[in-house]
Amino acid sequence: MGASHSSGAFNIGAFRDVLFNSNGAGLPLPSSITFEGIMKEYFYQTGLKVSDKLLEAAYSIAIDHDPITLEKQLHLALGLHSCKDGLNERKDLNLVIVLDISGSMGSAMSSKEKTKMQVANEVICEIIENLREFERLGIVLFDDKAETLLPLTIVQDLDKKSLKETVLNIKEKGSTNFEAGMQRGIDLFSSLDSSDLSNSNRIIYLTDACPNVGGTATLDILTKDANSGPYSIFSTFVGIGLDFNSKIVDELTRVRGCNYFSVKSTEEFKKILNEDFNYIVTPICYNVKLTMECENYEIEKCFGTNFAGESTGEIMKVDTCSAGQLDERGVKGGIILLRLKAKNNFKGVSNVKLTLSYETVEGKKVREEKHVNVDSNLENYFETNGIRKAIALVRYVENVKGYLQEMDTVQQSHDYTTNTKPSTSSEEWNSKFGQLLNYFTNEINEIRDETMQQEVDAINKFIEFSK
Repeated sequence: MGASHSSGAFNIGAFRDVLFNSNGAGLPLPSSITFEGIMKEYFYQTGLKVSDKLLEAAYSIAIDHDPITLEKQLHLALGLHSCKDGLNERKDLNLVIVLDISGSMGSAMSSKEKTKMQVANEVICEIIENLREFERLGIVLFDDKAETLLPLTIVQDLDKKSLKETVLNIKEKGSTNFEAGMQRGIDLFSSLDSSDLSNSNRIIYLTDACPNVGGTATLDILTKDANSGPYSIFSTFVGIGLDFNSKIVDELTRVRGCNYFSVKSTEEFKKILNEDFNYIVTPICYNVKLTMECENYEIEKCFGTNFAGESTGEIMKVDTCSAGQLDERGVKGGIILLRLKAKNNFKGVSNVKLTLSYETVEGKKVREEKHVNVDSNLENYFETNGIRKAIALVRYVENVKGYLQEMDTVQQSHDYTTNTKPSTSSEEWNSKFGQLLNYFTNEINEIRDETMQQEVDAINKFIEFSK
């Protein structure tokens, strides 16, 4: 199987929704499109078909020229693989859903007619239907205070029809005391006895993550305490709607076994439940670190992970790695791209040492080294289709993000009457996007992945905006 490092936003639905559904009312926020979010959407051929290891990295090299600056660039891709099949190997769950019913949940889901509350209620009904009969489910509601709608109950003992009717009638009210909801959710596990602890314990938080009551500084402490306490509770945070507060949740998910993603529609969450739910709740290893050492090359930029330390050679450092999807298209999402630069204008072949270390679920520490030769004298060379796709997507995000950041700066200056002018003219941006369109279209033809067409549609939108 593939492997997915559980850090960063899981999708960029907010970016696409504003871009295609706002009817010209405004541009997406620069923060709504991320390298991690884009790269997790696609499959990558990494050169490694099957792994017999719990976690293994496949490495590939590419050398080509940036289509706009014409600068020669050297990239190294790392694709993560695992022998674990998260789809069929997840443990039974003791699952608690903590649902935000505060007033902000009554706002519309972006341009859709349904409110966040309605979508969240439907999401819970999907979860109820997908749990196994010997798993347990509990439900907590919170606004400015928390209440237990359903204590932890074996699924086969539930009256599912009645429970779903109750859930669908939940209405939003009050302010947001996230801390109260978290604490009540954690407390539900105290009803378990020793015979119940063979299951995996997890809380799923459904919220628009806009806390306005209670101490948000203590939320990460509660998450850590739940994880390290007697019940070893993992947490999944699901952002409902476009105003998902990723800064708060990013802190919360730097805890072992925890993750987050956002959902902007019922349909999107159904897809996640059908394809990704088992992966999301099945960690395969912890404390994953990837480092690079090389005498003649260093990391200029790292794409696909939030925790890179380019200056130290640290490529990735995440608390939790989950099994990812792998099929004939390749590994889904589990790829990291490094842009390397030569030290002291070095040209030629140099050896790169890459070290992968992690801790198994049972606590065993594993460390492996691999060596890759890098030759900067090569021209227009792609070792795998996977690295070629990753490079194209990174260049796409770099240009889109650069444009959005510049437009956002200009807009903010107008709001404060400083009238900052863009450093790049509309004509220049229009030309850049035209060049990007030609390059990206050619890469789709070379890679033969029509799913990338959605990015072509986005580039065409930016060509319109920059006229």
